[in-house]
Amino acid sequence: MARDRVHFAFLNLGHFFDHLLLLVFATVAALTLTREWDMTYAELIPYATPALIAFGLCALPAGWLADRWSREGMMLVFFPGHGCQCLCYILCKHAD
Repeated sequence: MARDRVHFAFLNLGHFFDHLLLLVFATVAALTLTREWDMTYAELIPYATPALIAFGLCALPAGWLADRWSREGMMLVFFPGHGCQCLCYILCKHAD
């Protein structure tokens, strides 16, 4: 029973981080790029749209893979992968 609760907690935490990192990064990038590229927010939306569409389209194969392979395996790939992604965001050089 306790193991199921831990799995449930990690699944929910992963789901939270998945949406948070995609949406927060896209929003902050778009708000920052309005100044950097001298464009309006509306002009930047087409640049974010493909990532959001890919996120939605890849949800079905990811769910299928989790059902066929392993939820635990998907989490073992997800958490280190998102951690590396966040480190890459931090290490990016600013264009100043």
